[in-house]
Amino acid sequence: MPRHIYTLQHVTISFLSNHTPYKTMTRATESFIAFAVVTTLYIAGWFGVIPLPKTVFEQILPVLPWWALVTFGSYSLGNIGYHVMTFGDCPEAYHELMGEIQEAKDDLRTKGVSIN
Repeated sequence: MPRHIYTLQHVTISFLSNHTPYKTMTRATESFIAFAVVTTLYIAGWFGVIPLPKTVFEQILPVLPWWALVTFGSYSLGNIGYHVMTFGDCPEAYHELMGEIQEAKDDLRTKGVSIN
């Protein structure tokens, strides 16, 4: 039986090559990790694990989740509004869709269906 002798040229060392066995993080994973870290810090501050001044504990921590919710909602509405305003026209898609509608109408007319 032949024996295979491998030299260092045949060995791929992962930290020296561009190939990594792990997949890159998706944006959802990054967002989840950020949310988990912020939530952990908030809970640690709320239960006194992280020492905070009395004014921060009494006046800022109770309204912080609402502030985050309003901020996120405002950003989301602004982002949607901006992208709706800057949405590009698609004349090719319009003509293609109108052609398909006309084909469907013609097909239905051949089958005896009246179309307005």
